Amino acid sequence: MTLFNPNTVLKQRPIIVAPTIRLDPVDVHHTTPLFELVNDNRHALRHWLPWVDNTKTSDHTYDFINDYALPNSMQGTAFVFCIMVQNQMAGIFEIRWNDTRNYGYPNDRFAHLGY
Repeated sequence: MTLFNPNTVLKQRPIIVAPTIRLDPVDVHHTTPLFELVNDNRHALRHWLPWVDNTKTSDHTYDFINDYALPNSMQGTAFVFCIMVQNQMAGIFEIRWNDTRNYGYPNDRFAHLGY
């Protein structure tokens, strides 16, 4: 079930936040810089993110983008953005739309943010 029209978000490419900051929808060309960012910060990230130790090669990052991020974006259920600062990747975050039936509020929708 599509909870959000992906065309509304996907038309905003990139999303300009400030003169030197933009949000790019993640794509396969982000594989190497994203993997390198995780790999370079592995020690700090593993405390908060349980998947870090299982991300051992850029193939794992490619699989995340190709098998999770892009299909969910096309379905309108989740959107992963790269945070770009002065054209360098600074991180990523995800907006995941959830059906409220799981939470008991039938007239409201929820989104989870992950960074």
